[in-house]
Amino acid sequence: MEKDNSAEPKSKLLFVLVNACTVLNMLLGVAAVFAAPHNVILAAWLIAASVIFDASDGYLARRWGVSSEFGAQLDSLGDFSSFCLGTGAMMYYAIAGQGAAAWLCGLAAALYIVCGAVRLARYNATTDSLCPPQYFQGLPTTAAACILAALVVFGRCNDSVTLAALTCVYGLLMVCTLPYPKLTKMTWIPKWVWFIPFVLAPLCATAVTWICVATYTLSGGLVWIKQRRSRGTQK
Repeated sequence: MEKDNSAEPKSKLLFVLVNACTVLNMLLGVAAVFAAPHNVILAAWLIAASVIFDASDGYLARRWGVSSEFGAQLDSLGDFSSFCLGTGAMMYYAIAGQGAAAWLCGLAAALYIVCGAVRLARYNATTDSLCPPQYFQGLPTTAAACILAALVVFGRCNDSVTLAALTCVYGLLMVCTLPYPKLTKMTWIPKWVWFIPFVLAPLCATAVTWICVATYTLSGGLVWIKQRRSRGTQK
């Protein structure tokens, strides 16, 4: 019986398509770096677009069965480009745009980029094995970048010190050990709840942004407290 090799070219094509999404994520991060000095809002939208491609490559790789170690390493490099360098550049110029001193902009952006790199390295080394499967260990780089991009576009924060402080805080949250929920694992939440922010956003985008940001930012600490209490009651 002859071996059917027709599936091999298809598999290779799917592999290329998945990694093309990763490369697009990477290129959008590079574009954000170049756009940030001239248009911070554009840089923020480029970061938001990179999130879509970052989510797509992992989903498609699992769905099509073409996951690989090469793809995982390329994905990590793409995340560093977009969610560390691109986001760091965006925040540098967002802070500078409010009249902050260069040292403050540089310190906040540098801390954020370094923390993002450490977060990605730790994830690659441990695959978050220290946390249950429904949680991340520390804030994911994708979430941190999304939050800062949303604050730049919709947050209407015009204070350089506040922006610098938020950049540092989200950098440190990436390397902390708080258990942040994976949104895809929160199946207990009714699906209609996820549409509420999009419905309310046209009415008051700033308030909706800050509420969503605060909710997810605090969720790590709240889950940690809940887990500590649960362990205490089991003893």
